Amino acid sequence: MFDLIKGSKIRWLIIYIIEIVLVGVYIAANRTLGDEYSFFKSDTFVFILLGLLMILPMYAGFFSVRSFEKAVRKNYITITNTLGADISEAYSFGEMGLIIYNDKREIIWSSNIFTERGIKVLGLTIDQRFPNLKAFFENGDGKQAPETLREKVNQRIYEVMQLAELNVLIFKDISEVDNLYKLRKDEAPVFTMILLDNLLDVANIAADDEYVQIEALIRKTIADWSKEFNVVIKKIKEDSYFGIMSEESYVKIRDGEFKIINDVSKLSSHRDIVFTISLGFGRGIQNFSKLSELAAAAIDVAQSRGGGQVVVNNFGGRMEFFGGAGTEVKMRRNAVRNKVLAQSFFAHVQTYQSIYILVHTEADFDAIGAALGIVAIANAANRPAVIVYDEKQVEVKARMMLKELFSKNELHIYSLSRAKAIERINSPSLVVVVYVNRASITTAPKILEIAKNVAVIDHHRKA
Repeated sequence: MFDLIKGSKIRWLIIYIIEIVLVGVYIAANRTLGDEYSFFKSDTFVFILLGLLMILPMYAGFFSVRSFEKAVRKNYITITNTLGADISEAYSFGEMGLIIYNDKREIIWSSNIFTERGIKVLGLTIDQRFPNLKAFFENGDGKQAPETLREKVNQRIYEVMQLAELNVLIFKDISEVDNLYKLRKDEAPVFTMILLDNLLDVANIAADDEYVQIEALIRKTIADWSKEFNVVIKKIKEDSYFGIMSEESYVKIRDGEFKIINDVSKLSSHRDIVFTISLGFGRGIQNFSKLSELAAAAIDVAQSRGGGQVVVNNFGGRMEFFGGAGTEVKMRRNAVRNKVLAQSFFAHVQTYQSIYILVHTEADFDAIGAALGIVAIANAANRPAVIVYDEKQVEVKARMMLKELFSKNELHIYSLSRAKAIERINSPSLVVVVYVNRASITTAPKILEIAKNVAVIDHHRKA
């Protein structure tokens, strides 16, 4: 279409050049030959000639404009016939716009909505004005053009569909729908479970005033974090919290790299014990019960991976992991936990006058070794300790090992029969069960029935 206008300009220029040349020839002839040889005897002919030459460009311009109008009208009629006679009114009501382009992707016509919204399109190419729509025309190598594309113009979002055979683009204003979708997405609920991995272990060894101070610092850190990110938080246990937030808040927390983990860890920078915190998130669904299940499952996975990290459980998708999920973190936490438990158990042993140790029947090297370890701890605490068993309850190889390592006198000091143990046990006594957690298969089930103080140490059970 713009080639037509360009051609008209060239025609006008040629006509003007011809006009100037003819006038120049006439003037030169008059001056050279004189009036008697002049082709025109009167200036009237000159003015008539000039008038005709002036009319020709006007006619050419009129013809070009008419041709342009006919071309546009032809395209518009084709669209109207295709989409219906009431297209203009329907498109105006639906906030839709039409654009017609030529084979060079030059925009040659647009509906009123673009003018009303101050969007200049005429005279520009599709690539210049709407760069996101290039994909409509990049369907070579067997690629199929997309059905719709999105274009943002003057802070409004348009969904665009192409009628390739007609060289037409249809624009639909979806700004309000897009805003509602974004609002619904941003306000979607997200649940979180927060667990202080080793707070209870700290409580077992820290002095009361120190523990109160530590717990208060952690509580304040979590409260400040929840306020910053607009999270509704509720303490459900001494070491765990439950939180509800919007998807928008979750995204901000994620973009901030879950800084709560580092904030809690910093609280132990000047202490021997390392505080760690784990978070489990449930998201991607409106059902509150399901979100709660997702968050609970996420925190379980975080604990199984060593703690000190974040697990995000996406409904219908894969879990995401953030923070220290490696072996190093798990080993560090286990080392801290073991140290805390050892200190707690040692302090516990010191509160009793005597220690009685039970193992499982058919005691093997592992069971006897664990029992001897408790004897060593009791001796370090200056408390007498004995292993309760009868000789027949120990495997042959383990029995031979005991006789090889200890004299009869030493065995008499560190071991005791079931009958004598039942007679001696009293309130200030502590019964320690090692390497087994079922009373029925211990070397002295009767003792567990009468004992008031029992500690179980067994890697087969979850502490």
